Amino acid sequence: MTVFIVLDESASVAASGGNDPLSQRHAETALAIRHVANTCRCRADRVGLVPFDHASPGFVAPQPLSTAGVRRLTRGLERLSNGLGMSSELEPPLRFVETEAGHQRASVALVVFSDFLITDANPSRVITRLRTFPGYLHAVVLGALPPSVLEADPNVAVTRLTPSSPPGDAARAVFDGLNYYRRHGHVAPGSAAHQGTNRRKEHSV
Repeated sequence: MTVFIVLDESASVAASGGNDPLSQRHAETALAIRHVANTCRCRADRVGLVPFDHASPGFVAPQPLSTAGVRRLTRGLERLSNGLGMSSELEPPLRFVETEAGHQRASVALVVFSDFLITDANPSRVITRLRTFPGYLHAVVLGALPPSVLEADPNVAVTRLTPSSPPGDAARAVFDGLNYYRRHGHVAPGSAAHQGTNRRKEHSV
């Protein structure tokens, strides 16, 4: 299994007064990864970090959940927590993940952290592409209201983080992405389950 974590580091999220209401997404993502790495013996599993800014020093290609792999992921998250991205476009990281997913023989899951105030030329089309991602999808909506097309889709898990959200909700969303196929079984790309018929919706306010 490979899990891609896409992170929106644009000013609308990461700047002072931005839409990351708890400012804990990086630390809690690292916590979830470490927890799974400490309990899992599935060394074939991989986790990658894909910031909206693909040239970001926080980009980390899929890593095994080994000591070295977790260290690289943690360092990538630390770099992201100390910087500010430029891009508010979802299509470039989504295109990258779609391409990578097409090369995977095992299951693929995608966790997206964003306020979804994206500036793509056609935001609706990009959100529709995200909704039909060929694998498990968990959208973590930071501050803003979730896109209606995602919230209404029973095959998309949605967690909304607000100032009233309890600590740990970001970690739980990542943990869900890391463990979805452990709970539901690994499936080959192209199968019905991999195409999203087995997803669980989750919404935290």
